[in-house]
Amino acid sequence: DPAAPWPATRRGGGITLLPLPSPTIPPATHTTCALVGARRFVIIDPGSHDPQAQRALAAHVEARMDAGDAPLAIVLTHHHIDHVSGVLPLQEMLSARVALPVWAHRRTAEALATTLRVDRHLEHLERIEEVGEADALECLHTPGHASGHLSFGHPSGLMLCGDMVASEGTILVAPPDGHMGEYLASLRALVDRAPEGLIPSHGRPITNPNAHLRHYIDHRLAREEKVADALRAHGAWASAAELAPVVYAEISPTLWPLAARSLSAHLEHLAELGLAEQRGPRWRAV
Repeated sequence: DPAAPWPATRRGGGITLLPLPSPTIPPATHTTCALVGARRFVIIDPGSHDPQAQRALAAHVEARMDAGDAPLAIVLTHHHIDHVSGVLPLQEMLSARVALPVWAHRRTAEALATTLRVDRHLEHLERIEEVGEADALECLHTPGHASGHLSFGHPSGLMLCGDMVASEGTILVAPPDGHMGEYLASLRALVDRAPEGLIPSHGRPITNPNAHLRHYIDHRLAREEKVADALRAHGAWASAAELAPVVYAEISPTLWPLAARSLSAHLEHLAELGLAEQRGPRWRAV
Protein backbone atom coordinates (compact mmCIF):
# COMPACT_ATOMS: atom_id res chain seq x y z
CA ASP A 1 0.00 0.00 0.00
CA PRO A 2 1.81 3.18 -1.14
CA ALA A 3 -0.12 5.26 1.41
CA ALA A 4 0.97 3.11 4.37
CA PRO A 5 3.89 4.13 6.60
CA TRP A 6 7.25 2.47 6.25
CA PRO A 7 10.22 2.47 8.64
CA ALA A 8 12.68 5.35 8.84
CA THR A 9 14.86 4.92 5.76
CA ARG A 10 18.24 6.32 4.83
CA ARG A 11 18.34 7.39 1.18
CA GLY A 12 21.48 9.04 -0.12
CA GLY A 13 23.60 11.23 2.15
CA GLY A 14 21.95 11.85 5.49
CA ILE A 15 18.28 11.75 4.56
CA THR A 16 15.91 9.95 6.91
CA LEU A 17 12.26 9.63 5.89
CA LEU A 18 9.50 9.34 8.49
CA PRO A 19 5.97 9.09 7.02
CA LEU A 20 3.53 10.33 9.65
CA PRO A 21 -0.30 10.27 9.61
CA SER A 22 -1.62 13.71 8.71
CA PRO A 23 -4.83 15.60 7.82
CA THR A 24 -4.11 15.43 4.10
CA ILE A 25 -6.27 14.85 1.01
CA PRO A 26 -6.97 11.22 -0.06
CA PRO A 27 -5.62 8.99 -1.46
CA ALA A 28 -2.72 10.20 0.70
CA THR A 29 -2.94 9.47 4.42
CA HIS A 30 0.57 10.45 5.54
CA THR A 31 3.01 13.33 5.18
CA THR A 32 6.64 12.35 4.94
CA CYS A 33 8.78 14.21 7.44
CA ALA A 34 12.40 14.27 6.25
CA LEU A 35 15.42 14.67 8.51
CA VAL A 36 18.36 15.89 6.44
CA GLY A 37 21.93 15.99 7.71
CA ALA A 38 24.24 13.69 9.63
CA ARG A 39 25.74 15.28 12.75
CA ARG A 40 23.71 18.48 12.26
CA PHE A 41 20.27 18.12 10.72
CA VAL A 42 17.05 19.91 9.84
CA ILE A 43 13.52 18.54 10.18
CA ILE A 44 11.38 19.15 7.09
CA ASP A 45 7.56 19.25 7.39
CA PRO A 46 6.55 17.74 10.72
CA GLY A 47 2.95 17.69 9.52
CA SER A 48 1.24 15.15 11.74
CA HIS A 49 -1.79 16.10 13.80
CA ASP A 50 -1.68 12.77 15.66
CA PRO A 51 -0.30 13.01 19.24
CA GLN A 52 1.19 9.53 19.10
CA ALA A 53 3.02 10.31 15.86
CA GLN A 54 4.17 13.65 17.27
CA ARG A 55 5.64 11.90 20.28
CA ALA A 56 7.31 9.30 18.05
CA LEU A 57 8.96 12.05 15.98
CA ALA A 58 10.15 13.84 19.10
CA ALA A 59 11.54 10.56 20.47
CA HIS A 60 13.39 9.96 17.18
CA VAL A 61 14.94 13.43 17.34
CA GLU A 62 15.87 12.97 21.00
CA ALA A 63 17.49 9.62 20.26
CA ARG A 64 19.70 11.32 17.69
CA MET A 65 20.53 14.04 20.19
CA ASP A 66 21.49 11.38 22.71
CA ALA A 67 23.85 9.98 20.06
CA GLY A 68 25.49 13.39 19.66
CA ASP A 69 23.59 14.80 16.69
CA ALA A 70 22.16 18.33 16.79
CA PRO A 71 18.84 19.44 15.29
CA LEU A 72 19.18 22.91 13.77
CA ALA A 73 15.69 23.94 12.67
CA ILE A 74 12.28 22.95 11.41
CA VAL A 75 12.08 23.65 7.67
CA LEU A 76 8.76 23.98 5.82
CA THR A 77 8.00 23.33 2.17
CA HIS A 78 4.80 25.39 2.53
CA HIS A 79 2.05 26.42 4.93
CA HIS A 80 -0.70 23.80 4.44
CA ILE A 81 -1.99 22.13 7.58
CA ASP A 82 -0.75 18.65 6.68
CA HIS A 83 2.81 20.06 6.61
CA VAL A 84 2.78 22.24 9.73
CA SER A 85 0.46 20.53 12.23
CA GLY A 86 3.33 19.09 14.22
CA VAL A 87 5.55 22.17 14.37
CA LEU A 88 4.37 23.63 17.68
CA PRO A 89 4.09 20.22 19.44
CA LEU A 90 7.63 19.31 18.34
CA GLN A 91 9.00 22.63 19.56
CA GLU A 92 7.25 22.18 22.89
CA MET A 93 8.31 18.57 23.44
CA LEU A 94 11.97 19.42 22.74
CA SER A 95 11.99 22.81 24.47
CA ALA A 96 13.83 21.55 27.55
CA ARG A 97 16.78 20.49 25.39
CA VAL A 98 16.79 22.71 22.31
CA ALA A 99 15.05 25.77 20.87
CA LEU A 100 14.05 24.88 17.33
CA PRO A 101 13.58 27.85 14.98
CA VAL A 102 11.38 27.61 11.88
CA TRP A 103 12.76 28.32 8.39
CA ALA A 104 10.51 28.85 5.38
CA HIS A 105 9.85 31.07 2.38
CA ARG A 106 8.63 34.61 3.05
CA ARG A 107 5.21 33.86 1.53
CA THR A 108 4.84 30.88 3.84
CA ALA A 109 5.75 33.07 6.80
CA GLU A 110 3.03 35.53 5.76
CA ALA A 111 0.45 32.74 5.51
CA LEU A 112 1.36 31.46 8.98
CA ALA A 113 1.73 34.87 10.65
CA THR A 114 -1.14 34.30 13.08
CA THR A 115 -0.24 30.66 13.75
CA LEU A 116 3.48 30.32 14.29
CA ARG A 117 6.70 32.29 13.98
CA VAL A 118 9.05 31.83 11.05
CA ASP A 119 12.55 32.83 12.14
CA ARG A 120 14.41 32.68 8.81
CA HIS A 121 13.16 33.40 5.32
CA LEU A 122 14.61 30.99 2.77
CA GLU A 123 15.20 32.50 -0.67
CA HIS A 124 15.32 30.95 -4.13
CA LEU A 125 18.74 29.32 -4.72
CA GLU A 126 19.79 29.87 -1.10
CA ARG A 127 21.80 26.97 0.33
CA ILE A 128 21.26 25.43 3.74
CA GLU A 129 24.92 24.67 4.39
CA GLU A 130 24.73 24.31 8.16
CA VAL A 131 23.93 20.60 7.76
CA GLY A 132 27.34 19.95 6.18
CA GLU A 133 28.63 19.85 2.61
CA ALA A 134 27.42 16.27 1.95
CA ASP A 135 23.83 17.26 2.74
CA ALA A 136 23.70 20.98 1.91
CA LEU A 137 20.24 21.72 0.52
CA GLU A 138 19.58 24.15 -2.33
CA CYS A 139 16.27 25.94 -1.90
CA LEU A 140 14.14 26.21 -5.02
CA HIS A 141 11.08 28.44 -5.00
CA THR A 142 8.46 26.32 -6.79
CA PRO A 143 5.14 28.17 -6.45
CA GLY A 144 1.84 26.99 -7.87
CA HIS A 145 0.44 24.57 -5.32
CA ALA A 146 1.18 27.29 -2.76
CA SER A 147 2.74 30.68 -3.36
CA GLY A 148 5.55 30.05 -0.87
CA HIS A 149 6.28 26.45 -1.86
CA LEU A 150 9.91 25.36 -1.69
CA SER A 151 11.61 22.27 -3.06
CA PHE A 152 15.07 21.23 -1.87
CA GLY A 153 17.85 19.84 -4.02
CA HIS A 154 20.21 17.43 -2.26
CA PRO A 155 23.84 16.79 -3.34
CA SER A 156 22.93 13.15 -4.01
CA GLY A 157 20.73 14.27 -6.91
CA LEU A 158 17.54 13.65 -4.97
CA MET A 159 14.92 16.40 -4.86
CA LEU A 160 12.70 16.80 -1.81
CA CYS A 161 9.79 18.21 -3.76
CA GLY A 162 7.03 18.66 -1.17
CA ASP A 163 3.66 18.85 -2.90
CA MET A 164 4.91 19.42 -6.44
CA VAL A 165 3.98 15.80 -7.19
CA ALA A 166 2.86 12.71 -5.31
CA SER A 167 3.66 9.08 -5.99
CA GLU A 168 -0.07 8.39 -6.37
CA GLY A 169 -2.88 10.70 -7.42
CA THR A 170 -2.59 14.36 -8.39
CA ILE A 171 -1.88 17.64 -6.61
CA LEU A 172 -4.60 20.18 -5.85
CA VAL A 173 -3.97 23.63 -7.30
CA ALA A 174 -6.66 25.92 -5.92
CA PRO A 175 -6.90 29.73 -6.06
CA PRO A 176 -6.39 32.18 -4.57
CA ASP A 177 -3.02 30.94 -3.28
CA GLY A 178 -2.73 28.20 -5.89
CA HIS A 179 -1.84 29.29 -9.43
CA MET A 180 -1.90 26.94 -12.42
CA GLY A 181 0.50 28.92 -14.59
CA GLU A 182 3.08 29.05 -11.82
CA TYR A 183 2.55 25.37 -11.04
CA LEU A 184 3.24 24.36 -14.64
CA ALA A 185 6.32 26.60 -14.73
CA SER A 186 7.58 25.04 -11.48
CA LEU A 187 7.11 21.52 -12.84
CA ARG A 188 9.10 22.49 -15.94
CA ALA A 189 11.80 24.01 -13.74
CA LEU A 190 12.14 20.68 -11.92
CA VAL A 191 12.40 18.87 -15.26
CA ASP A 192 15.24 21.23 -16.20
CA ARG A 193 17.01 20.36 -12.96
CA ALA A 194 17.04 16.67 -14.02
CA PRO A 195 16.91 15.19 -10.49
CA GLU A 196 17.93 11.57 -10.04
CA GLY A 197 14.96 10.90 -7.79
CA LEU A 198 12.04 12.70 -6.17
CA ILE A 199 11.04 12.54 -2.53
CA PRO A 200 7.45 13.79 -2.42
CA SER A 201 5.60 14.63 0.77
CA HIS A 202 2.92 12.03 0.01
CA GLY A 203 3.78 8.50 -1.01
CA ARG A 204 6.98 6.67 -1.72
CA PRO A 205 10.12 8.08 -3.35
CA ILE A 206 9.90 8.33 -7.13
CA THR A 207 12.69 6.67 -9.11
CA ASN A 208 11.62 7.80 -12.60
CA PRO A 209 11.56 11.56 -11.94
CA ASN A 210 11.67 12.86 -15.50
CA ALA A 211 8.81 10.65 -16.69
CA HIS A 212 6.79 11.41 -13.57
CA LEU A 213 7.19 15.17 -13.90
CA ARG A 214 6.37 15.12 -17.61
CA HIS A 215 3.29 13.01 -16.89
CA TYR A 216 2.12 15.67 -14.45
CA ILE A 217 2.64 18.40 -17.04
CA ASP A 218 0.87 16.42 -19.77
CA HIS A 219 -2.01 15.57 -17.43
CA ARG A 220 -2.54 19.22 -16.50
CA LEU A 221 -2.41 20.39 -20.10
CA ALA A 222 -4.86 17.69 -21.18
CA ARG A 223 -7.22 18.67 -18.36
CA GLU A 224 -6.92 22.31 -19.33
CA GLU A 225 -7.87 21.48 -22.92
CA LYS A 226 -10.97 19.72 -21.58
CA VAL A 227 -11.81 22.86 -19.58
CA ALA A 228 -11.43 25.01 -22.70
CA ASP A 229 -13.57 22.60 -24.74
CA ALA A 230 -16.29 22.55 -22.05
CA LEU A 231 -16.30 26.32 -21.83
CA ARG A 232 -16.63 26.70 -25.60
CA ALA A 233 -19.38 24.08 -25.74
CA HIS A 234 -21.29 25.81 -22.95
CA GLY A 235 -21.58 28.86 -25.15
CA ALA A 236 -22.37 31.29 -22.32
CA TRP A 237 -21.11 32.41 -18.94
CA ALA A 238 -20.43 29.40 -16.71
CA SER A 239 -19.13 28.81 -13.19
CA ALA A 240 -16.47 26.28 -12.27
CA ALA A 241 -19.14 24.26 -10.43
CA GLU A 242 -21.25 24.06 -13.60
CA LEU A 243 -18.31 22.85 -15.67
CA ALA A 244 -16.97 20.31 -13.16
CA PRO A 245 -19.44 17.49 -14.04
CA VAL A 246 -18.38 17.77 -17.70
CA VAL A 247 -14.64 18.14 -17.20
CA TYR A 248 -14.42 15.61 -14.35
CA ALA A 249 -17.09 13.17 -15.52
CA GLU A 250 -14.88 10.23 -14.55
CA ILE A 251 -14.86 10.97 -10.81
CA SER A 252 -17.53 10.60 -8.15
CA PRO A 253 -20.00 13.52 -7.95
CA THR A 254 -19.07 13.84 -4.29
CA LEU A 255 -15.64 15.07 -5.45
CA TRP A 256 -16.94 17.65 -7.93
CA PRO A 257 -16.80 20.53 -5.39
CA LEU A 258 -13.11 19.79 -4.81
CA ALA A 259 -12.55 19.41 -8.55
CA ALA A 260 -14.20 22.78 -9.15
CA ARG A 261 -11.45 24.41 -7.09
CA SER A 262 -8.80 23.01 -9.43
CA LEU A 263 -10.96 23.80 -12.44
CA SER A 264 -11.06 27.45 -11.42
CA ALA A 265 -7.26 27.51 -11.50
CA HIS A 266 -7.41 26.27 -15.10
CA LEU A 267 -9.98 28.96 -15.94
CA GLU A 268 -7.69 31.63 -14.51
CA HIS A 269 -4.81 30.28 -16.58
CA LEU A 270 -6.95 30.27 -19.74
CA ALA A 271 -7.79 33.92 -19.04
CA GLU A 272 -4.08 34.71 -18.69
CA LEU A 273 -3.55 33.06 -22.08
CA GLY A 274 -6.33 35.17 -23.60
CA LEU A 275 -8.63 32.18 -24.12
CA ALA A 276 -11.28 33.07 -21.53
CA GLU A 277 -12.69 36.05 -19.70
CA GLN A 278 -14.14 36.41 -16.23
CA ARG A 279 -17.17 38.20 -14.80
CA GLY A 280 -17.35 37.62 -11.06
CA PRO A 281 -17.53 33.86 -10.43
CA ARG A 282 -18.43 33.08 -14.05
CA TRP A 283 -16.40 32.59 -17.20
CA ARG A 284 -16.82 32.36 -20.95
CA ALA A 285 -14.60 31.43 -23.87
CA VAL A 286 -12.99 34.14 -25.96
